[in-house]
Amino acid sequence: MTKKKVDQNSFDFTDLAREDVAAAAADGQGAVMSRLGDISTLLKEKVEKEDKLAKLTVEAQKLQARIDTIGSTSIPDIFMELGFSKVTLTDGSKVEVKTEYAAGITEDKKVGCFDWLKKHGHDGLITQELSTKFKRGEEKLAKKVSVALAKLGVTFKDKSTVHPQTLKAFVKEQLSGEAAKDFPREQFSVFEIKKTIVSK
Repeated sequence: MTKKKVDQNSFDFTDLAREDVAAAAADGQGAVMSRLGDISTLLKEKVEKEDKLAKLTVEAQKLQARIDTIGSTSIPDIFMELGFSKVTLTDGSKVEVKTEYAAGITEDKKVGCFDWLKKHGHDGLITQELSTKFKRGEEKLAKKVSVALAKLGVTFKDKSTVHPQTLKAFVKEQLSGEAAKDFPREQFSVFEIKKTIVSK
């Protein structure tokens, strides 16, 4: 068998064979070849584990999708069919279907949403952010801007927003009261989320 010289800096250990280890050992390079053999084994295990993880991840996503469907659609549909809002199982567990709301203000509907909030006295939900950029050495100017932005002639961005959690709570409140029928659901991109809650 032809013996191979080992270059520790450039050795390609991905195709390492047992015969190579034995040959290197006879040439006084056993320790190096043995450790490279360990790396080859670990690399093989790494690839196998990554492949297994990828398959498990796909399976987990499928399971989660099924869990979501059962909790948000299948069980709520049966509850609605039977006219139930809550049931108690023989083991004492309580099963309840609750409705949650999600909403958002898209850029193309922002003006309309803000106008509606202001018109109905909810403009306190709107937060306003003014931002600008200053060059190095303009610290003094930055301090003055907070007092008189417009007078200084500084170009700035005027960004008004409603925090997502604030909007979510507001929409839930609006749709839980008498004003629900008049609330512009489409304007605020509202959609309902049914959740099945199981508690002991």
